[in-house]
Amino acid sequence: MWLYSVVFTFLLIVSCELTDSKFSYERGNCDILVSSALREILLNEMHAQLDPSWLKTRIKYLRYDLYTPQNPYKAQVLVSGDGVVLRESHFNAKWPVRISIHGWTGKSTSCSNAAIKDAYLSVGNFNVIIFDWSSISMDISYGRLSRQLVDISRQLVEFTHFLHRESGIAYESIYLIGHSAGAHISGLAGKQLRPQRYGVIYALDPAGLVQLSLGEDKRLAPTDAIYTESIHTDITLLGNPSTKLTQASFFVNWGLGQPHCPNATAAEFDFACDHFAALYYFVESVRQPSAFGATLCRQRSTDGI
Repeated sequence: MWLYSVVFTFLLIVSCELTDSKFSYERGNCDILVSSALREILLNEMHAQLDPSWLKTRIKYLRYDLYTPQNPYKAQVLVSGDGVVLRESHFNAKWPVRISIHGWTGKSTSCSNAAIKDAYLSVGNFNVIIFDWSSISMDISYGRLSRQLVDISRQLVEFTHFLHRESGIAYESIYLIGHSAGAHISGLAGKQLRPQRYGVIYALDPAGLVQLSLGEDKRLAPTDAIYTESIHTDITLLGNPSTKLTQASFFVNWGLGQPHCPNATAAEFDFACDHFAALYYFVESVRQPSAFGATLCRQRSTDGI
C-alpha cells in the first residue's frame, strides 16, 4: 500500500508540473521544469527523513512577489513587517490588491501564476502579489503539508495587516485567488482576519483530498470574505464536489471533465488537466468578464452536487 501511494503521488506530481507548464503567458516568469521540480521535491523528502525538525522551519521561507504596471515582468520581493522595502517598491495604495496563492507543488514562478498576473495587469492598474509558499508546497506528502495550512494562512494574514497598517489600503480592496490547497489557505486567512474581511475570495478548483472530511472551521467556507466564489473543474479526483464552500459555486461542464483535457492513459498521464482548467477559465474571465455563461442548477443529488 505504501509503495502504491508513493507511485501514485509521483505520477500526480509529474502530471501537475506538466499541466502547469502548458499555460500560455506573455512575458512573465514561467520557468518551472518537471525535472527541477521533482529534484526539489525529492531533495526535500531526503532532508525531512534525515532531519524531521527541519519541517518546522519551512514556514520562515514564505515569499511575497509584487508585480505592478511599473514592473510587470520582474518581481519586487516584499518583506512582511519591512516598511522601507514596501515604500521603495512600486506598491501603490490607490490600486487594488490581488493575491495569487498556488497549490500543492506550485511556486511563484509557476506558469499559472504568471497567467493570473498578466491577466490582471492587462485590464487595469493592480498590485498583484504572488504568495509563494513553495518551501512547504514542494512536498511529496499532501497530508503533511495540509497540517501546516493554518500556519501558512496566519503568515498571510500578518502580511495583509502589514499592508493595511503601512499603506492604509482597505481590507475590502484585497482579493485572494487560491488554487487547490491555495483556496483553503485563502479561507483560513479569511477566518483569522475577522472581524475585518477581505473583499473577495476566488477558489479555483478547491482541493478535495484531505479537506473533504473537514468542517468549516478547518477549510474554505462561504463567510470567509465579503464575497466568495468557486470554480469547480475536477470533482472526481483532485477537486472538491461540495456546493457549501462558497456563496457562489460554478461547475464548469458539471465539473466532470473539461473539453480540452485528454483522457488520462499510460501514454499521457495528464491526471491534473481538469484540476488546472479552473485557472484557464478564471484567467479568461478576468480578460473578458462576459466570456462565459451559466445556468442555475435548481436540483441537487443526494451527495450535495
